[in-house]
Amino acid sequence: MMPDRSQDPLRTVDQPPPVDLVSTVNEAPTSPHSPESLPESLLGAPTIVGYRLTEEIARGGMGCVYGGYDLTLDREVAIKTLLPGANAERFVTEAKITARLPHPNIPPVHALGALPDGTPWLAMKRIHGQTLAALLKARSSPSAELSRFVQIFEQIAQAVGFAHQRAVIHRDLKPLNVMVGEFGEVQVMDWGLAKYLES
Repeated sequence: MMPDRSQDPLRTVDQPPPVDLVSTVNEAPTSPHSPESLPESLLGAPTIVGYRLTEEIARGGMGCVYGGYDLTLDREVAIKTLLPGANAERFVTEAKITARLPHPNIPPVHALGALPDGTPWLAMKRIHGQTLAALLKARSSPSAELSRFVQIFEQIAQAVGFAHQRAVIHRDLKPLNVMVGEFGEVQVMDWGLAKYLES
């Protein structure tokens, strides 16, 4: 005779049904936003399955960086896409080199993909803060907050040292490519010119 589960003292009326994680992952929306819901700054921005773009953060010679939202894992991300005419191979190399550098001062890459037309994109950690260039410019004098900037420099050195140990050279290290987050976290960014020394 089967036990009566309706009388189970450990089961409550308000207990939610179990979550099917496989279905949840597979149900990521295929159309994260519609043209009507986009802010004006995002008109013409790509649609990336599983992500919603929220703003344009920066635009450089090689790519455009958007603030976005990972719809599957419910987290903020930064999404970088390649601009027309830029080197796709170098873009993909940047993503792969950054992904093989798991260090607290190097932003992790979450995903690498391609748009329907073959244009590559990558999703990475979103960092709220300022560039080291902006912080240096805002100082009242070169000696202002010296201990803070020494600590920032130490974290940069740790990231670069880790990359060198993994046979990777950044080749574009400058204050503009270093982000300092709201809580003092330092991230060495933009590994687009990095080189992996295979020998």
